[in-house]
Amino acid sequence: MGDIDYQPLRYPPEGEAFNSWGFEWCRDFAQKCGYGIRKGRTRQNKSKEVKHITIQCDRKETPNPTNTVRQTGSRGTSCPFEFNLKSTVWGWEVKHRLDHNLRAHNHPASTAALAHPVHRRAYRNDGVSKEIQSMYQLAIQPSKILTHLARRDTDNALINSNDIHNLLASTRFERRQGMTPIQAFYSQMTTSPSWHCLWDLGHFGDVKRVFFMHEEQLNLLRRYPDIALADCTYKTNRYKMPLLSIIGITPLDTNFPTAFSFLSGEHQDDFEWAMNAFKQVSGISINTWLTDRQLALKNAVKTTFPSCQQLLCLWHVNKNVLGKVQKTWEMPYLPTDEQIKEIMGFRDLFISRWHALTQTKTTNEFDTAWEKLQADYQAQAELIHYLDSEWIPRRFEWAIPWTCRVLHFGNTATSRLEGTHKDIKTYISTPGSDFSVIVERIENYVVKEIHRFNSDLAEDRIRTPHAVVSPACPITTPLLISKVSNAGLQHLAKQYKLAIGEHNPTCTGNFTRSFGIPCCHTIKAILEFSRFKWVELKDIDPHWYYERPTSEDLSYDEGHDILLRIRAPEMARQRRTRQELYARRADDNTAREPCEWERQQTQEEAQITRARAQRRPRGQRGARSSQGRQRGGQGSQVEPPQTPQRSPSIDLSEYFDAVEDPVISPLRQPLAERDPQRPSGAGTSTPSGQSHENTRGSPRRGGHGGRGRGRGRGSGRGRGRGRGRGGAGEHELIENFNQVTDGGVFEAFRL
Repeated sequence: MGDIDYQPLRYPPEGEAFNSWGFEWCRDFAQKCGYGIRKGRTRQNKSKEVKHITIQCDRKETPNPTNTVRQTGSRGTSCPFEFNLKSTVWGWEVKHRLDHNLRAHNHPASTAALAHPVHRRAYRNDGVSKEIQSMYQLAIQPSKILTHLARRDTDNALINSNDIHNLLASTRFERRQGMTPIQAFYSQMTTSPSWHCLWDLGHFGDVKRVFFMHEEQLNLLRRYPDIALADCTYKTNRYKMPLLSIIGITPLDTNFPTAFSFLSGEHQDDFEWAMNAFKQVSGISINTWLTDRQLALKNAVKTTFPSCQQLLCLWHVNKNVLGKVQKTWEMPYLPTDEQIKEIMGFRDLFISRWHALTQTKTTNEFDTAWEKLQADYQAQAELIHYLDSEWIPRRFEWAIPWTCRVLHFGNTATSRLEGTHKDIKTYISTPGSDFSVIVERIENYVVKEIHRFNSDLAEDRIRTPHAVVSPACPITTPLLISKVSNAGLQHLAKQYKLAIGEHNPTCTGNFTRSFGIPCCHTIKAILEFSRFKWVELKDIDPHWYYERPTSEDLSYDEGHDILLRIRAPEMARQRRTRQELYARRADDNTAREPCEWERQQTQEEAQITRARAQRRPRGQRGARSSQGRQRGGQGSQVEPPQTPQRSPSIDLSEYFDAVEDPVISPLRQPLAERDPQRPSGAGTSTPSGQSHENTRGSPRRGGHGGRGRGRGRGSGRGRGRGRGRGGAGEHELIENFNQVTDGGVFEAFRL
């Protein structure tokens, strides 16, 4: 089309043709020239096809300044600007009127396109409208939506807050399909496949109670139905109806929303209706319920689930006691620093005593602490009477000596539920919405929580902490790790550390009853007396399983998953002392261990040798050793390899002279000469595992050594090392010394 001159308030170029609908091009042209357009009169042919459209200025209306109660205004200036769009064989074409020179704008050009609804409406296309609706479903305020669009599109964000409110209102109206908000909500909940909903209507059809549970919530509840927490929250809807929330606990030690209910009040019949609806929809009987001290709710739970265990939130108990303590030691008006310090000291002392009472381990300790508390605070009779009448009668539901007998998996406070209420209110955003918007936002919260749990579960299955596997915790097996969550395994690992360390020798069984995991005493018994030194899958409560176990998972016999349970023998401990390091060589080969009589004989020989060597004068020992070295042996002299000196202060030649003693000489003779009964030519097995023939000068032994420190070569390939006459006997003697003695100096003489 060529370059177009966008002058303020000018006409579109005449003769411009478009293959498709040309109104969008004319609108964009008007936006750049500082005005807006609208469609006026249209003309059709006989086939009802539009052939002619009159385009007018959007300020063509005639203003009507009348006095009204409402303060209104008008954009109209009776602007005469007008041109035509005609359908031709080439498409739509711009045609000016013959008097177009007389139909100029009678107003100045706009400074911003935001002033014209036609341009703002063009900006709100399908993509932007869906984005606005999605953000509103996530409880994002219209003002924040406007901020997001303005920062993203800058000057091209042709929208204001009224446009967003109008878009949302029209969307809600379309979804209601002509019904009232409560009728549309009822129709939505009864026809939706994702929600299980029960209603309680009054005589005139007014809604009294509504119970609703998502399908994903029901699936999770059936997987983990062991414990539930219940409480009400407020300021969630325009009808000021309390919202009852029920949550469950997962094996990852996290929580998930289970069900919701709008109630007309907080009476016992309201809670009984909600609990019966919960039981009817889920078909599950919860074993443990944790609530605050709301008697109507507790009585309803007891009526609906008569066999369940009920616990009181310990955090709420402590906060109520703190409130009474603050009233007992009341702060005066405009207190001094001394008064503040004194009063806070009284409060802190009593609260510390109360916390110590709640943390006692046995009933006897609890009774003793309570009696002492009563005796010490007789002057505060009103405070003691409050505790004695309100909380002590219900100590079975909040005090550790009694709650440890209930399977609560470590949940003794409703802090999780308070966090859930905060998240729900964050999604609801404003309490002025109707039920349809509120349930839609609660569904967003439920979807987010289910997605978070699935993500955490997948990561928990593949990410095993090092503290729950061997060697840190050898009582776990691959089967246990693949079935039980990391949260349960970490509790088990802590008990294992207590079992191998110091712990209370008296087992009360409270930990196992409250957590469903073997305590340290059970683990210690398994390590000491059980055939298999690990914890079985059936020893862990099913609450900690990723999936509910089958009968096959809990069955056990000797061949049950033996490939997953089989283990290598324990390694011997590493030797630490020097003497053990000296004897390491004897343990690193496959040679047999010496017999008892061999050890005894070698030990005696060593003792005699040491005694002779110590009684001989040092100078004489050195001279005799020198003479022996000067006299060479028959055969070629070969210097022995240098052996590392074990102790520089010991002269090794003294021990060579010691073996020449007449007392030791018979021991150095071959076994055949010492034992005439032994047949000639028979071999002998030395303690080191070598076999020798009893023939002096044989190839295995080598030739006779000289009376020096020489090495003789025999007629065969074997090499013998002698010490004068009877070198073979000396070889056996030294070899025996090395294997029996405790790493003495004879280690340096190993041949």
